[in-house]
Amino acid sequence: MLKIINLDHWDEFEHAVNQAIIEEIAYDSPRHTIFRGQPDAEWHLRTTLERMIGENMSAETYFRLIEGIQIKIETFANQRWKLPGYEDFQKNIKDHYKMDEQTFFYMTYLRHFGFPSPLLDWTRSPFIAAYFAFRDVSNSAEKIAIYMCSISSSDGFGIHVPDYPYISTIFKSPRNNKRHELQQGIYTICLREENERIYFSDHEDGGVNEELRVPFVTKFILPASERVNSLRALQTYNINPYSLFGTEESLLESLFLERYKLALLNKMVIEDRAREYPGHDVYNIDVNDVNNIW
Repeated sequence: MLKIINLDHWDEFEHAVNQAIIEEIAYDSPRHTIFRGQPDAEWHLRTTLERMIGENMSAETYFRLIEGIQIKIETFANQRWKLPGYEDFQKNIKDHYKMDEQTFFYMTYLRHFGFPSPLLDWTRSPFIAAYFAFRDVSNSAEKIAIYMCSISSSDGFGIHVPDYPYISTIFKSPRNNKRHELQQGIYTICLREENERIYFSDHEDGGVNEELRVPFVTKFILPASERVNSLRALQTYNINPYSLFGTEESLLESLFLERYKLALLNKMVIEDRAREYPGHDVYNIDVNDVNNIW
């Protein structure tokens, strides 16, 4: 079941998610809440694999694909993964309801470095989700979306493959994946079985709109124009490119955002002074110099 909540301002989102978290703690719920930010509210819940090649790829086709590039990946990544054969991979999922650790670790490594993946990444933090929604918002997007999903707290891989699309949550943390920990990541995967073969399915087909097949999902929609307010607030939570990626490139991006924040504050002061003293050369600073920084 999908619930849509339209909000006008950033602080309304802060209040809404904080209230949800408080209620979860107060009722000692056996469920947890995860979040996902998307930079355009018109987008659906799509994995990078779906966005690249469309739907309906079989698990075997994908497994053979990543198996075939493993040696090259290991050469440059300086890591090793001991993958099972596909038959054992499928048996683990169908008979034991789990994905083996080595395949999971390998798939999450590929996902974090841009290889199309059937894993949909979420985070335990509503504010990290909001950061990714607002950071990557396109010029054409009028609104962004932040999904909030209530999930079972049972630990482990817990993957189910019925004859209809079904969303499973993978709680395990990938090994040696710093980004995953920094971003408080959690993955979901949507699978179905057809003619004794496993296929990846659209997460929305997996039950976002069908109450019996997926936990409760809320979609918060905010104006893209709240980008400045949100990024400024998130900086106070120490949520910025460097805290989430830990690279030199992200440090430079964080420094730019920090300086931009100061410029924005100066702009607000200048505009307030200009309204108070119309016609005066306030501080001898051109407001347009900071209007176009972003």
